[in-house]
Amino acid sequence: DSAESAPASDTLDIPVVLPDLQVTKTDLADPVVAGNQLTYQIDVENIGLATATGVELSDPLPVGTTYVSSTGGGTESGGTVTWALGSILAGDRVTVQVVVAVDAAATGSLTNTAGVTATTTDADPSNDSDSEGTALDSVADLAILKEGPASFAPGGSFTYTMSITNDGPSDALDVVLTDPLPDGLAFVSASDAGVESGGTVTWNLGTIANGDVVVVSLRVRVPTSFSGRSIRNTASVSASSPDPDVNDWSSSAAARRASGAARVNLDVGKSVDDATPTADQVVTYTVTVANHGPADATGVVIKDALPSGLTYVSSDPSRGTYHAQTGLWDVGRVLDGGRETLSIRARVTGMGSITNVASVADVDQSDGNSSDDRDSADVTVAGAGGGSLAQTGFEILRFLAWMLVLVGAGMCLIAAAGRMRRRSDLG
Repeated sequence: DSAESAPASDTLDIPVVLPDLQVTKTDLADPVVAGNQLTYQIDVENIGLATATGVELSDPLPVGTTYVSSTGGGTESGGTVTWALGSILAGDRVTVQVVVAVDAAATGSLTNTAGVTATTTDADPSNDSDSEGTALDSVADLAILKEGPASFAPGGSFTYTMSITNDGPSDALDVVLTDPLPDGLAFVSASDAGVESGGTVTWNLGTIANGDVVVVSLRVRVPTSFSGRSIRNTASVSASSPDPDVNDWSSSAAARRASGAARVNLDVGKSVDDATPTADQVVTYTVTVANHGPADATGVVIKDALPSGLTYVSSDPSRGTYHAQTGLWDVGRVLDGGRETLSIRARVTGMGSITNVASVADVDQSDGNSSDDRDSADVTVAGAGGGSLAQTGFEILRFLAWMLVLVGAGMCLIAAAGRMRRRSDLG
């Protein structure tokens, strides 16, 4: 018997049709200047054979950027932009864009990654995200403006002001300001840690943010021996950041010699630490003399002779010598913008109101404003006018002391007369 053959079985393989989402991200500018805006474009294409449903695209923005806007219904929250794209048919593509502002202080590069998800199974998840790198440039438009007085006087001092502005769009890095002093100017001081060396003043200002203005000042003195008719001073700024216009990296200020003799403006002030002292108390007077310029003052002498009711104890001048016998304080030089101080300690020996006056006695230059060359300080001794118990006790003690002296003298006279009478009787 021959075996019967088994019936053949036909098998049909039905292929699984899936969508395949592919994300492509590009930047529309590379490199981009820090401080400017950057636009990213994101393409989501379904290269599969089936419709993708519930498609959602997300784009976490890179550090150093700020969201500006987006197309295609994108919404931003917490630094991430999201698009609900819904269904994408096989072979279709959806394109969206997002605009960000690059921080003015950003350096190096940016990397941005966008990814897509769907409720359907994806044939190839490896292409569901894409990244784009963007190089950053730094460009800062710096400008400097220097300002100073229109005139000068030999022996005087004045101040230059320099304003450095960054018009961006990026932060300006490694900013340095230099000011070579010309003939006729001597360095006095500089703000913001400016340092003078070899006749040039330098400020290392570091970073100046986009839109910021930094203001520094420079104080200079014109030597008394300077004979020139004008002074022109130029300051320059530089930075490591590229600048589209370096023509405004320097600025000058010019001043002409003032006509006439040098002038000063001395200002005398006077105060006392206790305006209502008691008798025999030591009070401290403070005398100040300030020079408001424009020239340095030389040969300055201040008179402060203590009036009746005050007895000199000691003095302490910040400059020069105070002569208690004449009441003259030989100050000497007071620089333009300078101030000197004298402290005088005196014992109160008088009663009632006592006025102590200080005034300018001499100065080599012409004083443009004599109204502030004099000042005074008043004290009222406690007990003046008979209304104080302390003063009344003082007067009583003084009276009793005189009475004791008179009584003692009288007793001595009586005793002497008695002795002479006895001698006469014995004779």
